[in-house]
Amino acid sequence: DADRQTTGYVGRFAPSPTGYLHIGGARTALFSWLYARAKGGKFLLQIGKNGASKGNKDTANLANPAEVEVDIAANEVYVADGYGNRRVIIYDADKGTFKRMWGAYGKPPVDPVPGELQPYDPAKPLSQHWRTVHCASLANDGLVYVCDRVNDRIQVFRKDGTFVKEAQIAKRT
Repeated sequence: DADRQTTGYVGRFAPSPTGYLHIGGARTALFSWLYARAKGGKFLLQIGKNGASKGNKDTANLANPAEVEVDIAANEVYVADGYGNRRVIIYDADKGTFKRMWGAYGKPPVDPVPGELQPYDPAKPLSQHWRTVHCASLANDGLVYVCDRVNDRIQVFRKDGTFVKEAQIAKRT
């Protein structure tokens, strides 16, 4: 809200998708903490615990998220939870409470069955499941663009998780 934008600094830091703290990540986290402290900021929110995810149905924990975006107007946090899980998951930005989530094509996210996820083959039809949810970006058109890195595709959704369309980029890479 307007209050939050004008009265104090809010620093956000997402951990590394590999689970290990990298030098660049440590620098960003330290800078954000120092700047927030200097400007009278405070710790606001942590979602889940590192290494605690029980899979795609676990709404309390994440598994190596790749990107976090905040929709200030809706007060929601969008997480591309795609290196351990295969989903986009949304939380309340103030309380961290779960709001909704979805997988590829707006379907409920599922944990892969062993052997189900075959290597990407550009000659075959696209998988009905995401492989690596690398981004969940909010755009000026009010839509959410989700990057499925391994399948070389971008899927587009409404903020409620309704599938709109998809496009494949550089299919043979």
